Amino acid sequence: MINEISPITPDLYLKNINAFKIRFPELFNMLEASLFPEQKPAPLPDHVSLKKTKNGSWTALYEGNLLHSLYNPEREADKLVAAAEGKDFSAGVFMGTGLGYTAVSFTQTFPNKTLIIIEPSIARLISAFYTVDWTPVFRHPSCVILTGASQPQIIAILEKNGMEDCFFFQTPAHELHEAQFFNELKCLVERNIQKHKINSRTLKTFSRLWFRNMCINIGKMAECPGITAFKGKASGIPACIIGAGPSLDRILPFLKELKKRCLLICVDTALRGCLRVGVQPHFVVLTDPQFWNARHLAGLSAPETILITDTAAYPSVFRFQCRSIHLCASFFPLGQYIEARTGSKGKLGTGGSVASTTWDFARYCGCRDVYVAGLDLGFPGGKTHTKGSTFEEKALTEAYRLKNAETTVSNALFGANTVIEKDYHGNPLKTDNRMKLYAWWFESRAAEHPDLHTSTLTPEGLRIPGIFQKDIKDVLEKAEREMQIKSFIDQGEEESLSIDKQERQEKLTKALSSLKEDLREMKYYAEKAALLCKTHCQTENEYKRISGSLSACDRALLKSKAAELASLLFPGKEELDSMKAGQKKESDNPYTESLRYSELIYTHILSSIEQWEKNLLK
Repeated sequence: MINEISPITPDLYLKNINAFKIRFPELFNMLEASLFPEQKPAPLPDHVSLKKTKNGSWTALYEGNLLHSLYNPEREADKLVAAAEGKDFSAGVFMGTGLGYTAVSFTQTFPNKTLIIIEPSIARLISAFYTVDWTPVFRHPSCVILTGASQPQIIAILEKNGMEDCFFFQTPAHELHEAQFFNELKCLVERNIQKHKINSRTLKTFSRLWFRNMCINIGKMAECPGITAFKGKASGIPACIIGAGPSLDRILPFLKELKKRCLLICVDTALRGCLRVGVQPHFVVLTDPQFWNARHLAGLSAPETILITDTAAYPSVFRFQCRSIHLCASFFPLGQYIEARTGSKGKLGTGGSVASTTWDFARYCGCRDVYVAGLDLGFPGGKTHTKGSTFEEKALTEAYRLKNAETTVSNALFGANTVIEKDYHGNPLKTDNRMKLYAWWFESRAAEHPDLHTSTLTPEGLRIPGIFQKDIKDVLEKAEREMQIKSFIDQGEEESLSIDKQERQEKLTKALSSLKEDLREMKYYAEKAALLCKTHCQTENEYKRISGSLSACDRALLKSKAAELASLLFPGKEELDSMKAGQKKESDNPYTESLRYSELIYTHILSSIEQWEKNLLK
């Protein structure tokens, strides 16, 4: 039964709604019917009741559960918000708000931080507008209210605000009315934060490898065309993604027939298996910069296959004997800098594995039916890869009496926090957290593109919501499309090669010249800042003057179009803190110590710039 508003008057409600309308006019127009049904202030939602507290404020109950203190809800809110004091964060995110006490307290404690309020149902804000003055929230300079938004929309907003830099306020009582929604959202947030951590570790581990590879491969940006000529032109053609999981062994005998009906797109690790049964896929995708990924193509020849790769790939990849090599847009700063001045090669998404990039290439080409085979994301039958893969051959080649091939496989099975999940038949499947993260990427992308239907031909793999099981017999009964596929590839190749290579070379030369100037300007400001840091400040006024000059240098450095290139070779915060801790203290002067740490940073910026000049702009 709906609770009556009486004895509460609508005055505060109207005041809050008016402030809400002024601050968020478009959102108000969308929600007006809910806020004023039949031109009257909205009633309280079901299962919500209000109660006076000991200090004269209001608290609320949802199905008998208290949302705030019965004594002093304002003081309780202040204590909750105080948990974020001293923390380094950019935005405070509230998973539900109750009556809004904590949101109001946040605006007073953190006037310069972004406030993000997540409330799935507008009805749950209504009781808050009757009981608490929300005008401080609506006056807050950086405020975002997400009500009625889907989980993907919320994640996109949080990503834009730097999810890993957010502080999440979670009060279980404020989530009771949409418990499943909030639980699922928190899982998505955790997965995204985990993804960012993995990306940060990857950057730290491979940044110098990317740097070296790209410096060697830079000429390929003129030599090799992009993938834009293939964009959207495979409409009506199904695609089949070939992964290198153990279940691929069951599909390999049908590969020739699949190639007649589907655009066959193979991940680098699976190419050896395809060639073993006499099938050259239409495309093979390799975007990992490591040497061992280059080994997947070593010694192989596929004159009918087009290679899709990236300028950060290991240099030997470009010696692969194939029909042609096409570059996708680079994931790394140098490639992005060059492409901004020469034209994009065609951007593909990445979910941490080459299989995700391969799937996105099928989507990019315009395929709306995508089949996957060998995308196991687990260890069906206790196996790690398809027979004859580079991984298996490496294990056999390196085996000796105390470390046989089975030992190598065991290390893969048990060395990455293995967990038990389910395959498509409901059977237990051993996998690990890394592959579960890849699975989540496929799940989220499937939800993001509901018009693209993805099915697995190998149900032995990890079950992924949004990807359904398909019997290979059903695919083999479909009409052959060899002529349609050939026309798509031939036209894409012809269009790609129509762009004059000399023209691409001229654009590349001009872009590198621009980079040289941008780095030179960065170097000037970094040298100036490093020199300023050597100043021996004796007074606070001297320190403020130097700090002001350093701030001007910082603005120039951050504004530079080459800033991200310098950051690629820049040590992380943990490494910098370690260097700072290792510095010998030379003075008790606090100004000197602060400037010495700044000098350390500018010195590394200079070192990064000099490495680019030495290795790329010779």
